This record gives sequence, C-alpha cells and structure tokens, in this order.
Amino acid sequence: MISNAGVELSVKDDGPGIPDEHRSRLFEAFFTTKKDVGTGLGLWVVKEIVDRHDGTVRVQTNTNEDHGTTFTVFLPAIAQASSASAQ
Repeated sequence: MISNAGVELSVKDDGPGIPDEHRSRLFEAFFTTKKDVGTGLGLWVVKEIVDRHDGTVRVQTNTNEDHGTTFTVFLPAIAQASSASAQ
C-alpha cells in the first residue's frame, strides 16, 4: 500500500537561480561551481540519504526576473522495505 504520509521540507532562496548547464549535474558527486571552497558532495550526500529512506528531492529554479531556487525534500512516515535491507 502506498501512502502519502510523511514530512515535506522546502527551502527557498532568492538568488539568481541555477543555470541550465548545471541543473542535470546538481546531485553528481564532486560537482561544484565554486573555486577553492567545498568538495561538491553536499547535495550528493543529501540525495543519497533521502533515497535510502525512500524519499524524494525536487528542485525548482528560475533564472528569469523572479529568480530563486526551491529544494523540496519528502520523507515518508514509514519507509518501504527494500530488497537490500531484507537480506
């Protein structure tokens, strides 16, 4: 049985948005647009943790005049048993 019960958290900024050329790589390990700062692992780690709990991460971004990016994380109240954890 699939349930929509869970917790959803959204974080929004009013920055310039994420350019098209970076969107497909956001959750890629070691991808960063910063120089000399960070490792490019932050969003990759978030996605790995959320995936392991059967959740989702969504990104909405706008580089037009409205600007801003919203990340939304959903974690179900009860995670579905995966075949890996059942072994």
